[in-house]
Amino acid sequence: MNKKNRRFVLSFLTAACLGFGAMQSFALEVGREQDERISGDVSRVIDANTLQIRGNTVRLWGLYVPALNTHRGAHASIFVHQITMGRTITCAQKAAWDKGIIAQCWLGETDLTEAIIAAGHGRECLRDSGGFYKDHEAPFVLKRMPLPESCNFLAQAS
Repeated sequence: MNKKNRRFVLSFLTAACLGFGAMQSFALEVGREQDERISGDVSRVIDANTLQIRGNTVRLWGLYVPALNTHRGAHASIFVHQITMGRTITCAQKAAWDKGIIAQCWLGETDLTEAIIAAGHGRECLRDSGGFYKDHEAPFVLKRMPLPESCNFLAQAS
């Protein structure tokens, strides 16, 4: 499947999951610290990679987006707001963060970070995810949205 078709399929799946996710209720499951799962309605989009779920601040794992006060960052935040606000997402904690948790999150079966990257609103932060999303970055985004050094250290090592 070529990248254009894959983006279409991801967009379609995201739209389908949004309807499904709205029907799910809030739940909190706690296992081992790194297996902590939070599921609930998104109550606030702080920026394109930071959400609030029932008072918990969740930073999306493996995602870099430009700052909210930039044109691209503002557009990314609007996109994330449109696809997540008031909808149920499920997150698996990957790490602790001084303001909350860093987690991989899904809208139904759709990985939220993957959807944001595939839509061209973000890049993979290699520091966090180590290449997990490398096949989902749109080629046109690679040039117009350079990674900061803090996210790009793996690329420099190769």
